[in-house]
Amino acid sequence: MDRPRKKELEPIMPENALELPVDKIALAPAQAETLRRSEERIAAAAAMLQRIEREIRAMKMKVNESKEARELKKLKAKRKMLLSIHQEATSTYNGALEMALAEVPGETLYEKIRNYLDEKK
Repeated sequence: MDRPRKKELEPIMPENALELPVDKIALAPAQAETLRRSEERIAAAAAMLQRIEREIRAMKMKVNESKEARELKKLKAKRKMLLSIHQEATSTYNGALEMALAEVPGETLYEKIRNYLDEKK
């Protein structure tokens, strides 16, 4: 159902991996024991991480399906629409002011408004 993500763990032992025949290599008993314990720890940690990843995905799905999450999505959509309306209205208002104050000296709208108010005094 879900596609694998980059952060998810790879299988514990990839199918095309080459296994080193540790038992056929001349190792001291302590080295062999260290390798064996390390392999067990790697496998156990990977299994626990995979379980936790599944739990995290399940928790995210529950959170995304909650009533609050749906309400949050609706509010964000409304906010986005209102921001767009606000921006468009502000641009229109500023454009109309610039046209109305075209004859007033000044480079920016702020300067034109200030000069216009100074003229009226």
